[in-house]
Amino acid sequence: MAIHAALVRAAVAASVVLQAAAVAHHRPRHANASSHSGCRRSSDIVYVSFERPELYQYVASHHTARALGGKARVHHLNLINTRTDYGRRLQLADDGSLHADLGVQRIDMDLAQVTGYADFWRQYMHSSANGRDYELLCIARFLALRDFCLESGIDVFTHLDGDLMLFDDAVLDAMCIPQNHTAWYLSKGSTFLSTVTCREVGLFADFLLRFYVRANRTQVAVDLHRVGAPGIIDDSHRLEIEWAAPEFVAARVEPRQVSDMFLMRAFYEGDHTAGPTHHPSHPYFLRDEYPRVDSMTALENMRYMFDPDTARRLCEDETVFDANMRLTETEHQYRANGEWHTLLGAHFQGSECKPHLVRSLGRPLLAKGGSVGRDDASP
Repeated sequence: MAIHAALVRAAVAASVVLQAAAVAHHRPRHANASSHSGCRRSSDIVYVSFERPELYQYVASHHTARALGGKARVHHLNLINTRTDYGRRLQLADDGSLHADLGVQRIDMDLAQVTGYADFWRQYMHSSANGRDYELLCIARFLALRDFCLESGIDVFTHLDGDLMLFDDAVLDAMCIPQNHTAWYLSKGSTFLSTVTCREVGLFADFLLRFYVRANRTQVAVDLHRVGAPGIIDDSHRLEIEWAAPEFVAARVEPRQVSDMFLMRAFYEGDHTAGPTHHPSHPYFLRDEYPRVDSMTALENMRYMFDPDTARRLCEDETVFDANMRLTETEHQYRANGEWHTLLGAHFQGSECKPHLVRSLGRPLLAKGGSVGRDDASP
């Protein structure tokens, strides 16, 4: 109980710190990305989905667009022709018009035509407890974001995971790039929440291609083992990975958990595995300035929120969630220490949390968008 209570307090502290940062960086809004007192703010929000957006992604992008009220453009970059079997769980029947109705610009991009994707797809080596296709696409989206920058003509944008939504436009001012920096991140591996220049994304995409697209496949396995996290992949996942990538067996190393977050950390730590990174990056990590902000807590991560009375995770049960959350079209609050706190945003990370997002805020979209399809093969 004491441990869970401490986690709740830490989550509340994270929200307070980020809220303080939002106030400290609050600037007048402008139509385009600009610099105010040396802090560069984005006017473009980008979500990414694969093959067809899921219902929770509609909900997140819609509520973010609504919160921003035109102060930033919200783009939904939907990657098609991925050459994978990545399935959908909650598909919303939509020809793209629903996105426009919600104030979101939908862009369907042929991933097979994205620069470098064919080579990456061919040489990707799986080392993750997540499904192979899912992890491959999570990493490959940065190749697509580079092409999106070139085609759209923007030079800086805020990237949000599809299960992360904003409720307050002041957050954009907290997530601005400080003077003499090239990117803003919550922490060194927070690929789910960032404001970056397009040049920075291009450099990271180059790093990913150098890392995976190499003739020495055994060395790639060794390097994945080195940059990954130990003790996360159990025996069942290990067997799957060894089947997909026998190089781990040949290299006599165990597969470790490797995701886009671990690769970004290696990129910023100056990993020279695949040749010199040679990038003049100078990212800003909020956690470096505010150490109490947990690296996985972004505007309150529902996955790590607990009921203070029972110490149960909020996402475990509808009753527990509803007792601690007020999540409606007009209210965005959570209960902690006997008080209700207004959320700046929320991250519904994990399969156990997304249904609560859909249940709380998705009904109006279902009424507008038509049927929901299910694919039992979805991960």
